[in-house]
Amino acid sequence: MSEAEWQKRIEDKIDAIMRLLTVTKGKQETAAATVAGTIGAAPDSDLDGEHGDPLVKWDPKKWTGESYVGKRFSQCSPEYLDSVAGLCKWRAKKAVEEGKDPKWPNIDASRAIGWAARIRAGWVAPVGSDFGSDAADPEGEIPF
Repeated sequence: MSEAEWQKRIEDKIDAIMRLLTVTKGKQETAAATVAGTIGAAPDSDLDGEHGDPLVKWDPKKWTGESYVGKRFSQCSPEYLDSVAGLCKWRAKKAVEEGKDPKWPNIDASRAIGWAARIRAGWVAPVGSDFGSDAADPEGEIPF
């Protein structure tokens, strides 16, 4: 391979990485985490936010313990959340391989990691709060 071909190949790879990292500002961290293979715990500001305690929609296929379908992350065991995070990381990796955006699987993984860490540290819902429940809407109806 000539030096010009080698240089072109390197430039193409750098361009591909830069596109992945700068698709949009909101995707930079999640894309970088997927490329690096590391996803950390979501910050408290995310976990305490409006969407920081998601509902479990299905159990990971490899999970053999108690089902937490229909519960919030804050109501799950840390071991279960580790399994959810592993599944989400796998989904993010597959998304990158398929040329899709890994943003949401990465966000779900970081939230599962964050909640597992919180629960292991002894976190409990604040007294008198509706945290982790749907008490604000006991009928489960959509407000519109």
